[in-house]
Amino acid sequence: MDVEEDRGIGQDLKPPFCKLPAPTAPLPQHKKPTKKPGTAKRLKPPEADELITAYQAGMNVYTLGEHFGITWQTVSAVLKRHCVRTQWNRRSTKRIR
Repeated sequence: MDVEEDRGIGQDLKPPFCKLPAPTAPLPQHKKPTKKPGTAKRLKPPEADELITAYQAGMNVYTLGEHFGITWQTVSAVLKRHCVRTQWNRRSTKRIR
């Protein structure tokens, strides 16, 4: 191998630090995500009160979820957090022995 051929090897390669911006350059602005994936929508206290009132008036968790834009599991969690007895937790005296 000649010395001239040896010089041609690796001349196209640049060190990775050549791609970095200058230290005095302003930082890029990133948009903040509106909400993290997998997190439930938080209801405000008046919305939670409205949800509880509607549930106690006879609406089911599926309808309430559609109305408030949340899943039925979140509706159940809100009801449980506010100590509301759900239909599944109600026990009549006939069932208890």
